[in-house]
Amino acid sequence: MATLKITLDERRTKKNGTFPVVIRITHQSKSRDITTGYTANSKTFSKATGTFRKDDAANLELFKLLELYSNKLKALRASGLEHLSVQDLKEKLLLTESTGDLTIYDFWQKEICHLRSVNRYGSATIYQNTLGVFEQLVSLKLPFETFGYKGLLELGQKLFAGNRKVNTVGVYMRTFRAICNKAIHQDLVAQDWYPFKNYKIRKSKTTPRTLSLEEMRSFFQLDLSNDEMLYPYWCIGKLIFLLRGINLNDLLLLKPQNVPGDRLIYNRGKTGKSYSIQMLPEIEFLLSQFHSNHLLLGQFSKSQMEDPVK
Repeated sequence: MATLKITLDERRTKKNGTFPVVIRITHQSKSRDITTGYTANSKTFSKATGTFRKDDAANLELFKLLELYSNKLKALRASGLEHLSVQDLKEKLLLTESTGDLTIYDFWQKEICHLRSVNRYGSATIYQNTLGVFEQLVSLKLPFETFGYKGLLELGQKLFAGNRKVNTVGVYMRTFRAICNKAIHQDLVAQDWYPFKNYKIRKSKTTPRTLSLEEMRSFFQLDLSNDEMLYPYWCIGKLIFLLRGINLNDLLLLKPQNVPGDRLIYNRGKTGKSYSIQMLPEIEFLLSQFHSNHLLLGQFSKSQMEDPVK
């Protein structure tokens, strides 16, 4: 009989002493694991209960994932599992379901899990936060086809009724639109279903936060010694300007190999666009103020990079 349980994969120890938290499939006396994006050790996680000892939010997410795969396993049992190997079973559990079986909520949870598995934790957080807000307003445990333009209008009205700002609602709606587009691209729902076809996501102009030339001069001419707490952040601010407005996340994730000679070369994390910037003396000096490790600025250790959820 095939079973699922949340446990630690103690075969794979991370450098910080934690293990991946997985959903273990056992079938025909063999097992396979599905990653969850979480890590833990025996002090923070109970193998007996399959839960974190002091992290209710993480437990809730794990139970949602377990429920998702348990429902899929139940559906597979109806057609028989005897002819499937444990690897076949894992692949079927990870396969995108048919439109009739998959709800918006289930698909959304799968996308969050996928984003975490490829280390896109920022996007996963946005998806998770948006889903959490929507869950308080509407039920998404229904097939895509049953949620149309009318439902979208009602959702928008409820979002604004909560005194949320226009651009905040815009972030939520664009996230939902991305979910809908992914469902269409994966052939879960027909192209003509698209509820955003005639729906315009509102956007309000934000007050420009640009600095004047005088303010920029004042910033660059601050008198800070290198032993002051704000010094590294001041250097980072100047680097952002000198590196053509580089995104902070891209800057912090630069590696020594991004500077092969007299140029800094990197790909924008969000768009993949390549940039090649000449290493001016000012840039070289600012970079020299940091102690590089596997990262150019050395702001994160390898263990922090391996376990960013914590």
